[in-house]
Amino acid sequence: MALWELLRALRRHPLIVAIGLVATFVALLGVRAHPGVYEARMGMILTPTGDQIKSNPYYGRDYSLIASAGVLANVVNQAIGTARTSSTVTLSGKGVRDGYAVDLPNKGGQFVFDFDRPILDVQAVGPTPERVRQNLDAAVEIIRTALTRLQDESAVPARLRITLHPEPANPVIGYSRGRASRALPATMLLGLGLTLSLVLLIDDRHGRRSAATRTPEQTVSVPA
Repeated sequence: MALWELLRALRRHPLIVAIGLVATFVALLGVRAHPGVYEARMGMILTPTGDQIKSNPYYGRDYSLIASAGVLANVVNQAIGTARTSSTVTLSGKGVRDGYAVDLPNKGGQFVFDFDRPILDVQAVGPTPERVRQNLDAAVEIIRTALTRLQDESAVPARLRITLHPEPANPVIGYSRGRASRALPATMLLGLGLTLSLVLLIDDRHGRRSAATRTPEQTVSVPA
């Protein structure tokens, strides 16, 4: 479609154009006023009792502990009724605004798994810093409860029991609002694009309807 035809279509439907522009403007205001979310992240380190000084979970690989961390993550997620999440994507990045997630980070790819540390990744988000702390406390409590239950069911002796250590002990709570520099242009383009599409759709239907209702006298015959 030529530019002048597009302009004529816009001029034929000023009401639709006006409604589209107003709706786009309202959407832009909504994006600017959209509140952000508070978030925090921490690790829960699984360590064998008595080996806290001899073993550093950040170096080397204790596969039995890693396997225990994987089982613990599955039990925790079953208890809270959520699927395993990806530690490479934050909860706020997924659109979650209130809650928490527990995962054993996979350093491998989509087809090759590589769990190299017995450290559970714990994320929490909320509308206020206080709510984030509550979600973190809830996540830590459910992890500790699940670990205790697993070891009780297996009758693990006290001297061999796995313990949990938060890292850091006092996680920093941040605030995220997304990137307005990306959200605003995207919203504007989407609004203008939908408005233009609606104008062209209605104009095309109007043109077809006009052609179908023409009388024979209005139709110009071309001699063969």
